[in-house]
Amino acid sequence: MAAHNILLFGDQADAPIPMIRRIVEKSRYSKNLEYFLQSAVDNVQLEVAKLTPAERETVGSFQSVQDLITALTSKSDRHGIAQMVLVFIARIGELILHAESNPTLLSSSTPLLSLGICGGLLPAAAAAVATNVGELVEVASYMAGVNCRVAAMISRRSLQIEDNAGSWAFSVLGKLVMQLPTILDGFHNEQSIPRHRRAYIAISTPTWATVFGPPSVLKKLLETSAALSKSDITILPAFGAVHAGHLAAPEFEELVDESPLLNKSIKSGYKLLSGSKYAPFAGSSLRDLLPQIMLDIFQNSTNPSRLFEVGGSYLQKGKELSLYMLGATSYLVLLRRSLHAQGFDVALKTNAPILQASELRGGSGSVAIIGMSGQFPGASSVDEMWELLMQREELHKKIPSDRFNADDYLDETGRGFNAITTAYGCFLEHPGLFDHKMFNVSPREAMQMDPGQRLVMHAVYEALEDAGVANNGSVATDSKRIGTYIGDGSDDWRELQQPHGVDKYILQGTQRSFTPGRLNHHFKWEGATFCVDSACGSTASAVGLAYRALVNRDCDTAIAGGSNIIATPFWQSALSKGGFLSTTGGCKTFRGDADGYCRGEAIGVIVLKRLEDALYDNDNIISVIRSYARNHSADTVSITRPHVPAQERVYRRVLQKAGLEPNDISYVEMHGTGTTAGDSAELESVVNILAQKGERETPLVVGAIKANLGHSEAASGISSIMKAAIMFRKGVIPPQVGIPQKLGNFECLERGSVLIPGNPIPYTRQSIGKKRTMIVNNFDAAGGNSCFVLEEPPVPQIKAPDPRPYHVVTVSAHCPQSLERNEQLLRQFLLDNADISLADLAYTTTARRMHHSMRSAYSGNSIKAIVDGINRVLSKKKEAPTARKPPVVFAFTGQGAHYAGMGADLFRSSQAFRATITSLQRICESHGFPPFVQLISKSESPVEKATTVQIHLALIALEIALADLWKTWGIAPDLVIGHSIGEYAALYAAGVLSATDAMYIVGRRATLIQENCKEGTHGMLSISGTSDDVAAILSDERIMSSCEVACRNSPGMIVLSGEHEELLQIEGLLKDQQIKCRLLDVPYAMHSHQMDGIVEGLREAAQGVLFGTPRVKVISTLLGVEHTKFDSDYLVRHTRQAVNFEQAISHCTSHGLVDKTSLWLEIGPNPVSLGLIRSNTNVTSDRALHSLKNGDDNWKSISATLASFYKAGMSIQWREYHRDFANNLSLITLPKYAFDTRDFWMKYTEGQRHSEVQPISTCLHRLVKQEDTAKEQHATFTAEIGHPSLLKIIKGHKLSGITVCPAGVFSEMSLTAARYLLTNGSSKASFPSLSVLDTQIDHPIMPKADSKQTVQVEINRSKQSNEFFVSIADQAKPSVINSKCVVRLRDEHAFDLERRQMLEVIQPKIAKLTKAAAGGRANRFQGKLFYRLFANLMDYTGQYEGVQEAIVSSDFTEALATVQLPKAQSSGESWTLSPYWIDALTHLAGFLFNGNPMNSGDYVFIGIHMERMEIVAKDLSTDVTYQCYAFIEQSEGSDIYRGHVYILDGDLIVGFLEGARFRKMPRTTLHRILGKAEPVKNTKQVPHPTTNGSAIANGVNRNPSHNEPSTPPVANGVNGTNGDQSDRKSLYSVLVQQLIEETGMEESELTPSTFFVEIGVDSLMSISILAALKAETGTELNASFLMDYPTLEDAQRELRRLEGKDSVNSNDQSTMVNGKEKTRECNVVLMQGPSSSTSRKPVFLIADGAGSAAAYIHFPKLGQDLPVYAVESPWVNDPENFVCSFDEAAAMYLAAIRSKQPHGPYILGGWSAGGVFAYEVARLLLEAGERVLGLIIIDITGPRHEDRSKVESPTMEIIDQIGMLSGIERNFDDTTTQSRRLKQHMLSTVTCFSKMDPTPMSPGRHPDCTFVIWAKKDILPKAALDTLPAGLNAWFYPSSHDLGPNGWDALVGNKMEYFQIEGDHFSIMTAPEVTQLGKIIQEAIGKIS
Repeated sequence: MAAHNILLFGDQADAPIPMIRRIVEKSRYSKNLEYFLQSAVDNVQLEVAKLTPAERETVGSFQSVQDLITALTSKSDRHGIAQMVLVFIARIGELILHAESNPTLLSSSTPLLSLGICGGLLPAAAAAVATNVGELVEVASYMAGVNCRVAAMISRRSLQIEDNAGSWAFSVLGKLVMQLPTILDGFHNEQSIPRHRRAYIAISTPTWATVFGPPSVLKKLLETSAALSKSDITILPAFGAVHAGHLAAPEFEELVDESPLLNKSIKSGYKLLSGSKYAPFAGSSLRDLLPQIMLDIFQNSTNPSRLFEVGGSYLQKGKELSLYMLGATSYLVLLRRSLHAQGFDVALKTNAPILQASELRGGSGSVAIIGMSGQFPGASSVDEMWELLMQREELHKKIPSDRFNADDYLDETGRGFNAITTAYGCFLEHPGLFDHKMFNVSPREAMQMDPGQRLVMHAVYEALEDAGVANNGSVATDSKRIGTYIGDGSDDWRELQQPHGVDKYILQGTQRSFTPGRLNHHFKWEGATFCVDSACGSTASAVGLAYRALVNRDCDTAIAGGSNIIATPFWQSALSKGGFLSTTGGCKTFRGDADGYCRGEAIGVIVLKRLEDALYDNDNIISVIRSYARNHSADTVSITRPHVPAQERVYRRVLQKAGLEPNDISYVEMHGTGTTAGDSAELESVVNILAQKGERETPLVVGAIKANLGHSEAASGISSIMKAAIMFRKGVIPPQVGIPQKLGNFECLERGSVLIPGNPIPYTRQSIGKKRTMIVNNFDAAGGNSCFVLEEPPVPQIKAPDPRPYHVVTVSAHCPQSLERNEQLLRQFLLDNADISLADLAYTTTARRMHHSMRSAYSGNSIKAIVDGINRVLSKKKEAPTARKPPVVFAFTGQGAHYAGMGADLFRSSQAFRATITSLQRICESHGFPPFVQLISKSESPVEKATTVQIHLALIALEIALADLWKTWGIAPDLVIGHSIGEYAALYAAGVLSATDAMYIVGRRATLIQENCKEGTHGMLSISGTSDDVAAILSDERIMSSCEVACRNSPGMIVLSGEHEELLQIEGLLKDQQIKCRLLDVPYAMHSHQMDGIVEGLREAAQGVLFGTPRVKVISTLLGVEHTKFDSDYLVRHTRQAVNFEQAISHCTSHGLVDKTSLWLEIGPNPVSLGLIRSNTNVTSDRALHSLKNGDDNWKSISATLASFYKAGMSIQWREYHRDFANNLSLITLPKYAFDTRDFWMKYTEGQRHSEVQPISTCLHRLVKQEDTAKEQHATFTAEIGHPSLLKIIKGHKLSGITVCPAGVFSEMSLTAARYLLTNGSSKASFPSLSVLDTQIDHPIMPKADSKQTVQVEINRSKQSNEFFVSIADQAKPSVINSKCVVRLRDEHAFDLERRQMLEVIQPKIAKLTKAAAGGRANRFQGKLFYRLFANLMDYTGQYEGVQEAIVSSDFTEALATVQLPKAQSSGESWTLSPYWIDALTHLAGFLFNGNPMNSGDYVFIGIHMERMEIVAKDLSTDVTYQCYAFIEQSEGSDIYRGHVYILDGDLIVGFLEGARFRKMPRTTLHRILGKAEPVKNTKQVPHPTTNGSAIANGVNRNPSHNEPSTPPVANGVNGTNGDQSDRKSLYSVLVQQLIEETGMEESELTPSTFFVEIGVDSLMSISILAALKAETGTELNASFLMDYPTLEDAQRELRRLEGKDSVNSNDQSTMVNGKEKTRECNVVLMQGPSSSTSRKPVFLIADGAGSAAAYIHFPKLGQDLPVYAVESPWVNDPENFVCSFDEAAAMYLAAIRSKQPHGPYILGGWSAGGVFAYEVARLLLEAGERVLGLIIIDITGPRHEDRSKVESPTMEIIDQIGMLSGIERNFDDTTTQSRRLKQHMLSTVTCFSKMDPTPMSPGRHPDCTFVIWAKKDILPKAALDTLPAGLNAWFYPSSHDLGPNGWDALVGNKMEYFQIEGDHFSIMTAPEVTQLGKIIQEAIGKIS
């Protein structure tokens, strides 16, 4: 039957964007179209995922057709994939709309004529089998994926010919069409174009034609053809060759994936015409139709005019035709003209009317749980939690003391302040543990992070590993499509922090919204983040939101879960007073003794995907969420009371959504809190809807996790979901605690069919006889009801084994400790599971893991081999990871290395490798070359019968395929080198030759050799010896006269070419000389005169190919150097002349192209070149890697090499590596990641309550925690510095005028703590004898004004030891130890003997000193004078002043004092040993140093360490007068001073202090350490005293800076404390000290491999650290130092190098302004380049209005060895004092610049306000006669005179309103001090500018050039600018400006250049815009320097 409807599909070249926009708009009204658009994108996504990484990159990440358009608009779609797919989708979209309007259009009974050209045949094919819209959507969605494959194959086939940008086609109009064949033939002959590169006519009509060909060929054609240059030519958007019959056709299986849809029948009335046969395609099904269509697309040319003319014969005459134009097409005019000529009337159908379509189901609506992790009371994992459930464990216990002291708040009446009625809960074991380095958080910040936030980060990482999710590993794990949904209902940590004050990280640490935000920030996800608080339903609500987001396609992977951590008594009290909590502990769910719930802690996280994605991604599905519903109990009597009808309605809703009946539900995980009202209401609602008697086949089983683990409140929902989900995997329902013994009396159970299990119940599909489906309930206290239907996972398919026998197993971590532990855990796992699949293990550890910088990798063919490898690694020392990617060299093997089946294993099992080889085979066949695949694929192939052509083609094809394979796996070369013929493959890998050209030339070359050279007449002789041997051979005329050098492989290895007979004689001659040589088994003498006969033929063949510019470095083995320009002459020389491999490798090493880290990968069948490389370099075996090796399975070589690449830090594309084997692999569960944790828990304290508790002693107040086990004792005590009695002691002790806690207080705390443990806290117990040893004071404690400091004392002792180890720290910074010591139980017998021996030594000295005093040879000081002299350093109150009189030797080296111990002033004081007494008895040694009136007051001696203190407290009395004898000493050659004090009661020694160490330092340094500000003054050099001595009293242990006159000894340790090796601290030790202070890290945590970013060092902290380093050492480092050297090891190496040079002199001059000395100076920060003098003049950039150098931190490098300084404002730290005039401020900047560079020429600049100051400094320098090379002004209008009466004065509100603060707000938290300071400085700057009038530069005094750089965009939108009030148009307020001077010409003259860059005023200073800004500044500097 003739048709009267025509479908016109056009081709794929039409512009898709307008078409797509139209159908997207119409999809709002068509559900069919909306569904098709999403389904088509899904299919295309899956196909794109199968493309190579390079191909995927051209398409980009996309989730919609709109996203695909981006590939076109960004011009990244160089393969035409997006173009072809979008055109197809648009055409089908139009057809859907027409078919909705006219349902008969697709009917099988409707005759249809369908016309399409090239790619237009594909949508026509979909229409051929679709009889309605639904079928069209289904088939077309599938065909969208086929389109993707076709486009990719078009591109691949074309790229094998030429990989060049440019179009593959142009069209010609007019009469010239008839001449085209002649023009093309002439061009091809003239240019010697080989067949595969020729231009050809693909589409032709009488009036126009389309010519296709490689872009370079078409370009040359158009340039050289006079006829074409005068014609009407249009370049078409063609991405590859189509209709190309001269090229090899692709295999159908490569284009069309198997599908049942292929069997769909073609409609009987449907006629689709072939554009080559001009008749309908034959066949009955889509399977028959598509192969013919592919031939028309890829091979057959077409004539549309003829096609349309033939089409008319199938149309119905005499009736109006309906022509459906399905999307825009240029063929419409031609078709209408043809139909009109044939006498048809045509009605054009274009815009189909919109009809409302019925709702379609959007997929399954199911979401898979694919991973989970959690921590629970008594369980650190989900598996441990399950064991607790199975064992009926009930985990409640008394609130741990590390949370808060429950006894302080317990009040059963509940009436007291913050009273709690129960002290029970269920708690995590170690809630403070956190791996802060893993998540790049400094310890300081970590301490302020909510522990729930910290633990959720751990749990998310573990859940991702459990799920096998790594960013961008699949379509569904696109990092831009991963969302985070966290439930959290607690602010405990924020409340706990409040007493300690606000720190800079408190906001992001305790604000709940930061938890999901921090997760997305760390894992680099762009999906939405939600933090949900719906009380007890928080995490259930989070999971519900995640479920809906997935179903609605808002994201593709979701992380859901949350936390509940109890840290304060507040909510415990609130819930107690509300009557919610059980007073007896535990949630007694379903029990008769239920009395409320028990609070619990939990962390839980699950990973979710849509079910379809999870199945496609090969995930392990734990459970499936079928549906979710949530409602609210609106009609309940109380907001917290449950409502049965509301619960029933939520059950009905969730069942309806899932399409289930009540009887389908076999289990309910109840909310089950253990409250009478809650349990009874929930049971009643469940029975009413789900479990009515008589309506169920089996009883409904119910249970609740809260009975075991407590009610974890916000985390209760996720806990229930995880328990329920894991039941599917375990196949068991766990027993319910207390059932049946204590089952309550619930009336509803009598009428319901419910089972509450008292024992485990089997729960498998077999045991219940149907699919397992359950409900999970979660209700919240605010009235919300959440309900989920969970279903068992799909049954996993049985998979065939992986064909690869060898595999790679990887382990990685972020630090060495975690790496070693991960290795140990994996080893133990493998020992316990030796039968596990090696392939699955490899797949899991590689493709399904996130990878870190610390790595190990193992390859092998058995689990035992992997275990053996781990054992070897564990026995070795770990190496730090390299901070940079090592260079990769591809070395391509030359001839002679081939063997039969050299790639057989790969060919058999790797689809990608096989596809490349077969594609290259087809290319060669099209050139007429013989087949070669068998040499690669079959080990039994008779290689001896192969021709030279076959061998050469097989070798190069193998190498090309290997290179492509390695690149697909992520290994791409930085440099390539090829030996002999291997250089052809190298040129392909570098992009110089296309694959087709490479194969063509190699084939032609080999053919020419076969045709022109005789086999066997010539040969090649390989010679190996010493370099002297080779030199002698080359100079021997007997040898070289008859042959020539073919290869120079190494100093001792050459290959000679010559006639065979001559070579035999040479071989004999050399063997007689004992020189190793052998004749090579080759038929020809390559690189010799035998090749002369092929030279011209080879040149002619090569002239027709395109030689591209190398994309990577090519080291020519012809020239022995890097080469960039290749042509036919080069290839001729390459064939004829010698291979200079030795020189090529030497060039690589001598020019730094390779180093010891370089990875050499041989691409070829055997590692031949690697041997030559090792002969020329010192490359180690682990860096010399091969692809294949004869005798080894291909996968053995590849897996070992991949392991080496991985260990070297390369990013391997593991998903690509496993892609061909995904159906053979399964994800397995492995041990969890071993976090390297540190405890960041902080106990809750409440000052008011603490003051009510009786202190243990005056100095030690409270016991916080005590643990006493069989092995050890441990306790934690606290002391409040603000406690009146303790504060009085501290305030009585001043060090150089500064109140500092005395060492005696530390000793008293330590003694009291030890005494407490020994006596169990009994004050009546006898006093134990204790010694204090090794007291060390690292950080002084100074009371703060608010007196809220708490000191924490930690004491530990092994039960088998008599020593207690004590550490004392500020509780706010527990990681920073203030003091530590050892307290030892004293052996009284040994002590008595020691005292008697001491007495015999001391008494003669006392007598001698007494006699000297009597004779006037010693000084005698009364008590008042003694303390007046001591006041040089120490200022004591009366309680410390025990010395009555002192006799001091004339040289102040020894002293004798009488001491009366001070009496207690308060009856409330209690001690173990009074601090007053300790000081009074021992400070005589300190007096000998600091009381000497002959010493300069500029230096002091500070006690830092006390080796031993023995004082018998029980023998001391205030009624006794004691003698104290002290002497000081200095070891020869040492700068450490030591003092000793002995205390006598008559003839009995009652105590002594030995080894008190002192350090001498300038008083200014002490003040700086203690934070005391003082004016700068000059100091004199004071000689060291001849003797030493000390007192420990001051409690300071710091080092002064090196630039002071005299320095104390430095440290041995990393932080520079307590050492005695030199007088100057190293730069590294100062750096580490500053890192510790800034970040709160402990010294032991700072390992060489520590990355600064991992410990929270950002750009501002970096500047702060380096400024402190400069202040202390005088050495100035550039501000990017910690970014340029990102690890401690890197920084240490560079600092040591710098210290090897002359130190940089610091500028000690005072800044002079107008002749007056100014105390305020600018800080000049080195941002880039060397600080020492260079030949280049520095660049000075003055800070912007915020005053900080941080504005320039993001600048790229502005020049090699170019010093770049940022000059900070003098008021950057106190901007409120910036009140001076503009002239005064500019003078300070001038002085700062001149202090660095006294004389010109100068280069100055500045951004924003800095540009104005830079101008003024330049003007002042020019006036002074200096030269200014350049002035660089960045984005600020030139100053001008303003009428101030019309200008609004600056205020903070105004500058905020006009956007001047937005830059600060973009980069700083608005609540921080830093932000407020920067904003104030901005206001002060603008205020300063508002009062200034600019002074133009004098005539003739201008910079050599001024460069003005403008941002294109305004800070505020134009609409906002228009609404600003009047008076804000002054130059110092932001305004729009164009590209021009904008006022600067009036100030600097006309010698100016202007630039403009994308971005606004602030964005141009950060990435990515700052890169362009940097380039402009580089250009400017280049012009003037």
